[in-house]
Amino acid sequence: MKIFIYALTGLTVTQGGAAALNLVDISPKMDKMSEKQQADFKEYEAMNRAALTFGTKIRQSYFDGKTGYTTWSGTGTDKDSKNYLYRTKLNSSLSGPTQEVAYTNTTRKNETKPIDFLNKTIFFGNDSASYYFDKSGISKFEWKNSSYSNYGLVGGLGGILGGVGGVLGGVGGILGGVIGLLVPNPPKKEPVTGEEIKPIEVYNRSVKDAVYNPEDDSITYSTLDDKNNDWIITKYYENDKTSEELASGTNNGLYPILAVEENSKDTYFTVNGMVSVYRDSSKKSELITHLSDTRQAYDVFVDSQGMYIGTSDSSDTSAQAHDNETIKKANPKTFYIDRINDSVTQDSQGDGYIKGVQWVNDMTKYVMYDSKTIVQSNSYQNSSYTIDGTYKNENLTQEYHTAPRYSGMFDYGVMYQADETYKIAGTKAQSTTGRAQVNRVFNDKFQETLRASNLVGSSGLDWNLGPNGEVYVWYNGEKKPNLTLSANSYISKVLLTEQDSEKPVQNGVVYNKTNDKNQFWEVQIPDAHAKNGYDLYVQFFDEDKQPNNVITSLIRLRPTDNAKINLADEKNSIKNEKKPSNNTKQSEILAALTKVTGTKITDNDVTINLDEKANYDKSGEIKIKANESSRLVMNQQTIEIPHLIYDISKTVFEPFNNDEKDYKNKIIKQIVNDSKIDDKIQLTEQQVTDETEISINQPQPGANGSITINAKPGATHLTGGQRIVIPARDAIDLSTLNFNDKVLTNNSSDKEIIDMVNEVIKSQNSTLTTLIEQNDIIIERKNPAKVGQDGFITIKASPSSVKISNSNTIKISKLKYDLTNFKIDDASNLIDKTEIIRRLNLITGLGNVNDSDFDFTLHQSSVSQTGIITIKATTNSQWLENEINITVPKTYNLAEQDLFKYTESNEQKEFVFYESTTIEDVIEYLQDKKGWKNITENDIKLNIVKQPSASEEGKIRIVSTNVLVVGSSITENNEQYVEVNVKVDRKNISEIVKSPIDIGRVDVSKIKGNTNEILIKSLKEVIMNASKEKINNQSIDYTQLHIKLIDRYNFEIAANQNSEAYSGAIQGSYYLQYDISNYKNDFSKGIFINEEDKNDLDKLKAALFSQYSNLFIYWGELKISIEDQTGNLVLEGNETKSLYSGKLIIKVNSNNNENAQSENNIPAHKKTKILLWVLAAVNIMAIAIAAVFVKNKKKDEE
Repeated sequence: MKIFIYALTGLTVTQGGAAALNLVDISPKMDKMSEKQQADFKEYEAMNRAALTFGTKIRQSYFDGKTGYTTWSGTGTDKDSKNYLYRTKLNSSLSGPTQEVAYTNTTRKNETKPIDFLNKTIFFGNDSASYYFDKSGISKFEWKNSSYSNYGLVGGLGGILGGVGGVLGGVGGILGGVIGLLVPNPPKKEPVTGEEIKPIEVYNRSVKDAVYNPEDDSITYSTLDDKNNDWIITKYYENDKTSEELASGTNNGLYPILAVEENSKDTYFTVNGMVSVYRDSSKKSELITHLSDTRQAYDVFVDSQGMYIGTSDSSDTSAQAHDNETIKKANPKTFYIDRINDSVTQDSQGDGYIKGVQWVNDMTKYVMYDSKTIVQSNSYQNSSYTIDGTYKNENLTQEYHTAPRYSGMFDYGVMYQADETYKIAGTKAQSTTGRAQVNRVFNDKFQETLRASNLVGSSGLDWNLGPNGEVYVWYNGEKKPNLTLSANSYISKVLLTEQDSEKPVQNGVVYNKTNDKNQFWEVQIPDAHAKNGYDLYVQFFDEDKQPNNVITSLIRLRPTDNAKINLADEKNSIKNEKKPSNNTKQSEILAALTKVTGTKITDNDVTINLDEKANYDKSGEIKIKANESSRLVMNQQTIEIPHLIYDISKTVFEPFNNDEKDYKNKIIKQIVNDSKIDDKIQLTEQQVTDETEISINQPQPGANGSITINAKPGATHLTGGQRIVIPARDAIDLSTLNFNDKVLTNNSSDKEIIDMVNEVIKSQNSTLTTLIEQNDIIIERKNPAKVGQDGFITIKASPSSVKISNSNTIKISKLKYDLTNFKIDDASNLIDKTEIIRRLNLITGLGNVNDSDFDFTLHQSSVSQTGIITIKATTNSQWLENEINITVPKTYNLAEQDLFKYTESNEQKEFVFYESTTIEDVIEYLQDKKGWKNITENDIKLNIVKQPSASEEGKIRIVSTNVLVVGSSITENNEQYVEVNVKVDRKNISEIVKSPIDIGRVDVSKIKGNTNEILIKSLKEVIMNASKEKINNQSIDYTQLHIKLIDRYNFEIAANQNSEAYSGAIQGSYYLQYDISNYKNDFSKGIFINEEDKNDLDKLKAALFSQYSNLFIYWGELKISIEDQTGNLVLEGNETKSLYSGKLIIKVNSNNNENAQSENNIPAHKKTKILLWVLAAVNIMAIAIAAVFVKNKKKDEE
């Protein structure tokens, strides 16, 4: 059940030309919320804030919390099924989303085209660049000439066409409708030309994952070799263009998935269930923990509280695997690792398929899953709740054609996308519908209230959040600050009550404005020393016009004297949350403090002293002291670190000789040495001697001895123990053997290794008669040789062996690259030896291949036969081995059948040659429609064979100028060519009509129809007929031209695509207008207002908008004034091209209960409805459909 605010102190926003805010008597019959409504109130929940559609399905997305940009990919137009790169954010007027499309320059002058985004995965995007990868490398698109948020919905509609109340300015561009309906309206696509660069390229490997870290402008990426054997993590620094390898390994085809943490240069990664972090400070990897699930990870997210790791049965983790539901169908699971103690739990709150983790304003946390989102509204533990992304709101959605699924974030809200038939408000008897890929956006209402206030932002108030969700606003010296809520938001009403009561605060909420664009509520905050605080209720949307969408948020404003958390209080101690040690990190302490206090504590609030380390004789301390400047905490707490106890089992003893004289002394010294932590922390020999029990069993010839070391009962410095084998007196010491002249490979068998060891032993110990066997030796293959990198095999004596002792390593020489694995996916006659060298040196482990390392031959291909590239390693190459033959495809054939015919949108089309057709035109066609990616304008030329005429087509000969790329099966005099028909040039319509045309006013009454499509068609006919009269040229064939609407003021008369007579377009202008005097009968009763308010224009406007809100008038297009002589209201168009012309006088009456105007009795005006419908149609590229707002509760009078 929705809670509505009825208190007299509430304020409501009314929509008008100046969007004036006025005090309105909301309900004189009630001064508080009913007990029933209060009981049903949910303090923490999400608001259904927006319905977005972009004319395409969002295939993947990345949200940047710092800039508010959503970078995503989707298909292009209906005629173009390519994937494109987009980015979106809330536009500057708050009226809807932007939609920028990434374009790059072509070879043609001043021509651009969108990036083909097929098979690419986005991993980062902000206000200046977007980063993405495919298997061949990593690319970056730099948005060059972006106009950012200064565009969006075309014209001034903003999606609100009057009478909305409660929703101010352009916000309705997102809402798109009332009566609880959110109608999706696609924004205008804005091409943005930029530069695409590829800083990282790999060869014979595939990029599997990548992350961008703004802390050091680095890209860290993982790759897997083409045989799915070894993986490598590499970090690339953009500024100095250098790279370093962070980690590598082999895990049966599994590969690392990466993550970075905000404000840190460390890199987290997960592979084969092992969760690790590469510490930038130490340049080393640390193992954090093991997961029980060792399957392929598909995503890793790190925040201040811990890590989320998704795993599945899918070996593909690309954006395509998410989009086509490969991962969703592969039994995905999610695991959570607590930062405080590294404990691992399998997530049970979500659906198992995690898609993202996002913090907003460092207090609201969204954990997004495919079908639901877990929201932690603030640090209060009871502020968590679930958003069901699959929920069907019957008021908004008629039918889901696909199940809703997570599609990303928009303006700090969570999006769930579905192919749906959505509802549009129409008459009471019937609602119209539309169908689109709709992204429904959900925002936490507490966070949305903060975002509408001056608590956040660059000049936000000084405040903090308490452990139970309290808001403490601090004084600036002695000055009491003003809390404000912007009217340019979804807020409809505001109410301030005494703490935990329904009693309104006298003058607690006051309307104010600095100008018409900056209107706001001012809200009192409690005195710093007050006993109790205030409860601020904020209502979003209006219960009369949007009853199914109303939602109310609560902000608990409390006196700041009660704000600080006492760190000295036992209940706020972290000792039971975190087992302290000398290795405890500051981030772990902050996470534990946040957990126990229920308030997000940062290093701005406390100073953590970790200098008092524990040693073997005394305990240490962690001192946590509140900073004087902190608004959150006070006092301090001290956590004891228990004194150190050394575990004897951790000592790795040096091998014992079988003729050792003093075993005990060596053992004690080894324990002392291994107990050393730094120059100040180390056990003494006396401590070890006093607290250990050592028993020795001496070795004999043919029999091992042993040493048993244990900590004594009651030992305070030592624990544990272990048993050590002493080799038999006649055992061979492996460490004394010399293997320098021996050669092993990664594939050497255990038998081959044992035979080699026996051979060496025999050559260096000729008296030995007994050979070692499999059970005598342990063989470790942890460091295999790689291309360009030596490896080694470790051999160790088995503890049970009496024949050998100790260990040794045997080198494996670096591998040569096997050329049979070399691939050239784009083999052509243009490939030369220099290019082969470049590509070979991209292979991991190579880098120094040169001309002397291989022989290169190319047998060129032609239009009739394939060619062959042969690459053969030279005998003296230290980098390469073997050889490979690579097929070169046939060259492009100009005589290919139906070369200039193609299919588009299931329609057969033909490329038509005209006299003015250029080489660039032909090249673009062959590249885009025929896939001839390698052809350039240097490869062909056009020769006119026969000039066309009006009565007869001519001939153009297309001749190959580079047979290495393109030829023809038609040959004459060693010239390969094809001839095509050519037509006389079409006339550019702008050369016939040389000046832009202005048809002026278009009367709405001439536009017929009752659907969007029919209205557009009718409007175009009206514009075309008016244009014909204006042009007055009887020779023009208008059947080969069409009207293209730009916005509500501009159009083009453009040549049809298949026109044989015309090309180009004529620019035209017009404006829609309707005589306001046609409303005379609708306003016959005038407006009613209190006598004392008759001279107050703002209050007169408020009465007008409220009492006639069901008249579909766009008040913003009207100039409203008071007539001097009569005091009546005057309505007239506010400028020449306003939607309204003429003038209308509205009588102003004194208010009384007997003659008060009832808004429900005012008839809807049909022509007004058509006008607004037409406006929506005109803005089809920007808003597509606008709802017709009907507030009449009794009946639809049409």
